[in-house]
Amino acid sequence: MASTQVNEAENARYVGEQIGNGSAVTSTTKATTTPRVPQPIFTIVNAPLITDVSREALLEWMKLRKEYVAVIEARCKAANEDVKAVLRSVHDSFDSNLLETMCETRWDVDLENVTDEFLMDKIKEITASFKNRELPDMNDLFSDELKFDLTISDVEARVTAYFHLANEIIKRNGVSDLFLGEEGIKRKCKVLVKFLPGALKKKTKNELEYRSGEAKLAVRKLYSVVSNLALELEKETRAVKKVKAKEAKHNKAFVKERSVKAFNKKTVHAVGVAATGVKRSAGGTPRHGDQRNFSRPPHPKKCFHCEGEHEFTKCPTATEADKAAIREKRRAEYRARLQAGYQQRKQD
Repeated sequence: MASTQVNEAENARYVGEQIGNGSAVTSTTKATTTPRVPQPIFTIVNAPLITDVSREALLEWMKLRKEYVAVIEARCKAANEDVKAVLRSVHDSFDSNLLETMCETRWDVDLENVTDEFLMDKIKEITASFKNRELPDMNDLFSDELKFDLTISDVEARVTAYFHLANEIIKRNGVSDLFLGEEGIKRKCKVLVKFLPGALKKKTKNELEYRSGEAKLAVRKLYSVVSNLALELEKETRAVKKVKAKEAKHNKAFVKERSVKAFNKKTVHAVGVAATGVKRSAGGTPRHGDQRNFSRPPHPKKCFHCEGEHEFTKCPTATEADKAAIREKRRAEYRARLQAGYQQRKQD
């Protein structure tokens, strides 16, 4: 240690001499007086406390208690210590006043006789029972919360999250007993299929009905069926998206090409007009710019009945029968002209 400090001092003095500002002593002081603070290996983990005996509060406490026990066991194993000596008991995790009240009112037991095993049994009784001892509507319960998260890109993880969410809903609402045993597992599989999204639900029902009926009675087999079908659907969806993107790209290029051709055609036409000063009409006959403003006078009105200068509908001498006959005659003439035009185009 002493040799190290001497070397550091010599280095600092050499730096000071090279700089020429007489700061060697200062550099030595800074190099040899740097404080070192020991870093803690573990942070303190506090045991979760019970201050509320509602189902929701106790479910949260059980979750935190499980994490707490796992951390303490891991640390005691690493430090070779006794877990029981370090772990805080369930009895001590209870709020003392609340525990006294529970023993006096709901459990009818002396406080001195309460053990951790007794408390855990009572806690599990509360968390495993229905809220307010009332069976919830299962359809409403799962339809509100059980969703297939399509935002998860990994298909396997997406299906796992769906099954995990179903388990969380069952535990959170204290209906675990309804999904135990053969009938309970069958009921759970039915719920899992019922709330799948449209296309996947349809494929899964078809698969269970005609090929994999055993998956109706086993969650593991049902998971395998749903996972495989979800993967197939994902591949189909990606293929459709790829085709649509390709078509959109092709259509965009086609529209762009047509727009360029139309622009070039207009440009050539505009150059020709600018050079000649003449613009051709639809029939190919040149039309000068000064002819654009030419407008014909409106045709004089002529009555089809008396040939007077008024419309035949306002003719004072024509009866309603005459007007009807004139309308029918003009319709027949119009149809004849259309037919003649059609025959002419057909011959051309």
